[in-house]
Amino acid sequence: MKREDFGEHFRTLEVDLSASFQDVRRAYHHLKELFSSRSIVLDPVVDELDPPTRENLIQELDHAYKELCFYFNEKASEEKLSGNPEPSRVTPPPSEGYSGPALKEIREMADVRLSDISLATRIRLEYLENIEKENYAALPPPVFLRGYVASYATYLSLDPILVTRDFMKRYEKTQG
Repeated sequence: MKREDFGEHFRTLEVDLSASFQDVRRAYHHLKELFSSRSIVLDPVVDELDPPTRENLIQELDHAYKELCFYFNEKASEEKLSGNPEPSRVTPPPSEGYSGPALKEIREMADVRLSDISLATRIRLEYLENIEKENYAALPPPVFLRGYVASYATYLSLDPILVTRDFMKRYEKTQG
């Protein structure tokens, strides 16, 4: 999978082909906010951007971002398989293990929005919120929950096995 194959998506988000995922994420949020709200920047062209046109632009931004999330996830997987893992953030495990609140704290320290994780992993935002809150009653069955927690951890460059093990231990204690 070549970066050049995703060139149109980089252009849609107005970033260079050499942009990092963080650059892509920032550009996406900036452009989405720009086109989603009444912006002083858009005042000169407001007549040209009727609601359907604006909605189409937002859909193009969403599509480009989803595709680039896919690209960066696949790239990371390929590098791990080739024995050349991408550098990850050094985040020591919390002393009490990985809990929902600990994951939220790590995510916020990394300046990552929960909606970004949802978009990239295709996990419903409500499930991610309930993982962070440890609202176990609102979470899916354990077989799905394990996968969701592992995907969440992977997105944050954490060890998915360790995070899932810690989280599921806490979950199982509540299931009595």
